[in-house]
Amino acid sequence: METIYKEFTDEQLILLAQDNNSHAISEIVFRYLSMVRYMATKYGLPGMESDDIIQEGFLGLMKAIKLYQAEKGSFKTFSKICIHSSMTTAARFALSQKNSPLSNYTSIDESETAMVDHLSLDPQQNVLVGEQLEEIMAKIAMVLTPLEQQTLKLYLAGHSYFEISKLLSTTSKAVDNALQRVRRKLQSVI
Repeated sequence: METIYKEFTDEQLILLAQDNNSHAISEIVFRYLSMVRYMATKYGLPGMESDDIIQEGFLGLMKAIKLYQAEKGSFKTFSKICIHSSMTTAARFALSQKNSPLSNYTSIDESETAMVDHLSLDPQQNVLVGEQLEEIMAKIAMVLTPLEQQTLKLYLAGHSYFEISKLLSTTSKAVDNALQRVRRKLQSVI
């Protein structure tokens, strides 16, 4: 990926991403990776895999990229709302399916959820966003080694370098190197 995209503001990248510029989309995903992971930590619910909630967060981010309008506010705020909405919807669905007594689960941040109710995508847009995410995930799987895939999965699940190194029976330095390779490879592919 060209380093020029690192100099762009979020709003500039969004304009390019809305024209299907994959480099701009990749840069946005990397910028918001830690925010999605952090937000996912608030959803440690029974029956919910952390990978699933992170994936829902990325769907929310893709939705934010598609729907963002600069005149209505900052992308960071808008994306946070979309990510939160996507995760909350998934959590509520999971709870309604597996734990009927907990089906009245309410987020701490109800105000953000209320602001997002009008942002629902129509079915055609949902399909397009899902297809784009699947395409990105397929590209990721093709370029990463099994160790890099495992390291990335654990990192996205919120594990520290130390925890990852113990789970994979390697050193923290090897984990750091693997994540650096992941970043380089993904920037060149996406």
